[in-house]
Amino acid sequence: MVTKLLTTINDREILDGQIDTFVDVSGAADRYLVEGTISGDVEVQDFDGGVIVLPAGLTLEDVQVAAGGSAVQITVNGSTITYTSGGAGAAFTVVLGGSNENLAIGQTVTAEAFADLFDAAGAGAVVGADGTLTSLVDLRLDRELLAGPANVLQLFPDHPNTYDAWDIDQHTLRLPP
Repeated sequence: MVTKLLTTINDREILDGQIDTFVDVSGAADRYLVEGTISGDVEVQDFDGGVIVLPAGLTLEDVQVAAGGSAVQITVNGSTITYTSGGAGAAFTVVLGGSNENLAIGQTVTAEAFADLFDAAGAGAVVGADGTLTSLVDLRLDRELLAGPANVLQLFPDHPNTYDAWDIDQHTLRLPP
């Protein structure tokens, strides 16, 4: 068993199965990039929570998240990665399609929202280069659940007829994003 103690702020760790356990005592949320070639179970203990980076092309077999996002378990290539935080209100966020160098190229969601994609049907997912989910497969029925990319952020111009800012008129939804 190999354990790595993280003592600096904003560590950027690569999870490939070579190190079994990461323990963060730095007092800052760190980044944890899951390698597609991961070859062993990994445990991450980060008191302040952290950022789970799932790069493009990664195939996820299972995702489990505790209420509040304080514990996350992801299975990739038969390897289980377990993230736990101990701080009050500390939670993990997930970046789909990001990299350790540039989180902005991915899409950031809470761990709880990410897990909601897997709750309805035991599903496997593939993360696209732009951070969208390109595939979501119901593993029990062996069928694709998506007709196109999922979790696509779309912005529309909003010029309401009556109320500003919160009233979305039907004609707005027919506009191209």
